[in-house]
Amino acid sequence: MASIPLAIQTPQTATPFQNLGQLMQLRDVASQLQLRQAQIQQARQQAADIEAQAQQRNRDLADQNTVQQAMKDPAASARIHTGDFSDLEGNIQPKSLDTIRQAQTAYQQQLLTNTKEQNAVRAEAQGRIVETVSGLLGLTGDDGKPDLDKINANWSGAIQHLASTGALKDAGITNAVPSSISSVSQLEQWLAQFGGSLAAHNQAIEQQTATANLKESLAKSRKAGAEADIAETKAAKWKAIQANPALLDQEVDQSVSPKLYPTENARVKTLAHAAVDYEGAQKAIGQGAQNVADLERSVEVQKQTAPIRINVGETLAANQAGIQNQRKASGDFEKSAEALAQTNSTAATIKELTTKARSGDPIAAQQLANTLTNYVKSANDIKGRLTGQQSQGIGSAADRLQGFIGGLSSGVKIPPRQLDEIDGLTDTVLSAARQLHESKRQILHSVYGYDAPADTNTGGATVKLRAPNGDVSTVPASQADHYKKLGAVEVQ
Repeated sequence: MASIPLAIQTPQTATPFQNLGQLMQLRDVASQLQLRQAQIQQARQQAADIEAQAQQRNRDLADQNTVQQAMKDPAASARIHTGDFSDLEGNIQPKSLDTIRQAQTAYQQQLLTNTKEQNAVRAEAQGRIVETVSGLLGLTGDDGKPDLDKINANWSGAIQHLASTGALKDAGITNAVPSSISSVSQLEQWLAQFGGSLAAHNQAIEQQTATANLKESLAKSRKAGAEADIAETKAAKWKAIQANPALLDQEVDQSVSPKLYPTENARVKTLAHAAVDYEGAQKAIGQGAQNVADLERSVEVQKQTAPIRINVGETLAANQAGIQNQRKASGDFEKSAEALAQTNSTAATIKELTTKARSGDPIAAQQLANTLTNYVKSANDIKGRLTGQQSQGIGSAADRLQGFIGGLSSGVKIPPRQLDEIDGLTDTVLSAARQLHESKRQILHSVYGYDAPADTNTGGATVKLRAPNGDVSTVPASQADHYKKLGAVEVQ
């Protein structure tokens, strides 16, 4: 008979809370594994980034060394400074090459903001430095290589010469120059540096010259077109006048009133109709209008309740007969002659000083600056007596001469091109002064009937004369006899 167990052990089952706890433990373990894997991946990425950065720094350093090495070669430096990067292409990274290109472009644009004359002065100074450094590097030893001892023996004298001629200052060297050279490579770097900058300045000068020539060419083209249009218009007007002469009379009446100036109006009409073309007719009308304007400025017209009618022919006859008006005309002509004599004398002094400057006179520059200051004042006075393009032209000449004055001082070597320009501008102002004097002579003859000496060359010797009214004036010796006939007496 089978026995009956006294105790029964029933199976143990996990509660829902126990199952949830076990699940959470498993999830925590999985999360920790994922976190560790992410940390490992991040560490690997950081290591890769650090290595990439190190490699990039090495490449940048290699590019820097390549560029520096190329810039030590005078020929390569000149090419790079002028936009030829063939020595660097393929040898450095594209981004490094782009940086060099941008720097060269910015430098060239900066040079183009200078005037052509400023770049020329800097280029000439750099050229002298390049010549001096090349000469020092030509001092070789027995092995045919540059001898540092020989270079240093001549270094001080070479630097003093560059300083005394203004080359160091004009080249933009403001820091103290070393008293000796420690290595030949130091001098070679100088040669490459200034040689490259010289090439860049010469390139800028060429661009500025080309730009100026293009502008001049365009201006001439526009001027030629405008002149052609004007000529066509003049021809059409003259054709219309030939068909209807009254049109020309109307133009004369607009410039010279037939009511106020009947004699001058009739004279101008005769001359205008006798002209061979429209330009000749306009010249006659313009001269008549100028005669009227000069008359109105010189004759004191008393205006009362009614306007006074002036007959040009009668007024001129009265002026010719008036001794007082003759003396006034003589005095006006004397003042004009004195002004021209002064301008002529100053211009001659400028020419003498520019000649001395070309021959290396150390004090010519300072003397030239002082003389130009007075000449600019005369030029501005002449400008104020002119109109239109003539006034603008003399104003531009005066401004250009004024611009030269600031750069002139004792010991400065003036570039030959600048001296040539100063001579040319001086002649321009002197020519305008002579034209004004000749115009004054013609006006005095037209208004007063005054026969001034035809020779307006006021250069040379002068004579002091006392006029009948007691005034003492200096006049050209060639005109002394003329004024003596009018009652003047020579004084010492």
